[in-house]
Amino acid sequence: MRILTDVMKSNNYAAEPMLQSCGVKISSRFTQVEGRVLSAPKLKVGNGDDVIPRNRRWNFNSKRYFEPVKIEDWAVVNFSARCDIRSLCRDLARFGEMKRIFIRPPVEVFEESPQFRRAPAPVRVDKMFEQIQARFPKDPPRFLLCLLPDRENCDIYGPWKRKNLAEFGIFNQCLAPFRVNEYLMNVLLKINAKLGGLNSLLAIEQSRNLPVVSKWMFYMPLLVNLAFHLLLWIYSICLLEKRRMKLENGTSNSIDGENGLERVHESGFDMFGFSNPESDKVTYWYEIGEACDQQMAEGETEVVGA
Repeated sequence: MRILTDVMKSNNYAAEPMLQSCGVKISSRFTQVEGRVLSAPKLKVGNGDDVIPRNRRWNFNSKRYFEPVKIEDWAVVNFSARCDIRSLCRDLARFGEMKRIFIRPPVEVFEESPQFRRAPAPVRVDKMFEQIQARFPKDPPRFLLCLLPDRENCDIYGPWKRKNLAEFGIFNQCLAPFRVNEYLMNVLLKINAKLGGLNSLLAIEQSRNLPVVSKWMFYMPLLVNLAFHLLLWIYSICLLEKRRMKLENGTSNSIDGENGLERVHESGFDMFGFSNPESDKVTYWYEIGEACDQQMAEGETEVVGA
């Protein structure tokens, strides 16, 4: 923070003529805001074990992965002149077994020809892929483990990644020629994730106390209102049909224009069109026009029978 503050002071933005002409002022002090430090999340790994960070990192050395994968169809590409491939594959298989990752022996080991070791990096990569395509003309291996040259600053990494990912779509992992147990563990973490495995879960992701909200939610007053409108519509259709039939037979109707209500005199007819043997004449009221809509909106609609 002290370095950043010194840089701000040395830049002296307040004396910049262009900023002064535009009326822009830049303070030499950083804006201070209140913040808080969140605790590091707890992780869940294989067998339900918890991983708590120590010294700002999670240590997976003695833990199993949450969902380990199987590494079966894979090959090794060796750009290093002094790496023991067999020993490396044995170490990977041994550490993978500790993590419950099943690793078969590689189907092929491709060694770089000594005559191309001083060639430009893209040429070395192209020559290596010529070997791979000659060995697997149709389907290349699903995963390639690449051993980089011994030099610390390797220029093969970029062309190799571009060739694998952009042109062939092959999962791959680059590996330095030296082998340290912790380094191999970290490499297995990356390989497991690249091949579709799951190294860990956040502890909160396994919580079963999650609210479940269904999209099929009904508002009961709305259902009641819809049901009432449906019954009223059926009732009105029945009355109108019955009235038409009675008019054809000479039955009289009277309309109460003052209340906007129509009185229908029928014999032995209930609201659903069934006969009523206990009554010779039943009078039904139903609402028409704007009076019906207004009363239904106010929840005051009634069907009266006398």
